[in-house]
Amino acid sequence: MGVPVEAPADPSLLRQLAGGLRELLARRELLLLVLLGAAFNLLYGGYAVVAQPYVLSFADEGTLGGLYGAFAVGLLAGGAASGRLGARGLLWPMVGVLALLGSATAASGLLPSVPWVAGCWLAAGFGLALLGSLSTTLLQRSTPAERHGRLFAAVQLLAWCAIPIGQIGAGWLSDRVFGLDRLGALVCAIGVALVVLAALASRTPALWRLEAA
Repeated sequence: MGVPVEAPADPSLLRQLAGGLRELLARRELLLLVLLGAAFNLLYGGYAVVAQPYVLSFADEGTLGGLYGAFAVGLLAGGAASGRLGARGLLWPMVGVLALLGSATAASGLLPSVPWVAGCWLAAGFGLALLGSLSTTLLQRSTPAERHGRLFAAVQLLAWCAIPIGQIGAGWLSDRVFGLDRLGALVCAIGVALVVLAALASRTPALWRLEAA
């Protein structure tokens, strides 16, 4: 007799995606978390477009590279610290880190100074690494392991669709509304919007049901 084997999982990406979307629609708290992530990607995708010309308005290309280095150091530090958060809860640390990231982003637009922006980008990189770790862990904890694949297929679709929309919007705003001489104001506006997003998340009761999942 042959050894019985389990039937392989359906590899169809469309089926995985459809299953993930059904999972999100069936659980409001999970859908809210994913929409929160999509809103973040929309805003931060826009910031990624504006940040480079903003820095180049008062510094050269070599300095821009150094600032990206400061951001990378922040990412490494945030990744190293991510394992120390969320032992008792994930949502409050996540909301707090989102507020920190938004504050650092807004602050970077207040003063066109290389040391000032370097410090802001260091803090932003730290917050971004923590935010990614906390949100991914929360999604994993809130969903049975056998449904991770289809859930993350839907999450990635929504996340990646939000980024180009934010980039196009930020490009239009920088060209048509703010202009090169007022990019700092647009950077501040994006940062403030991120802080507002954190405040809205903290005041959304349905989202907090994920902690009990």
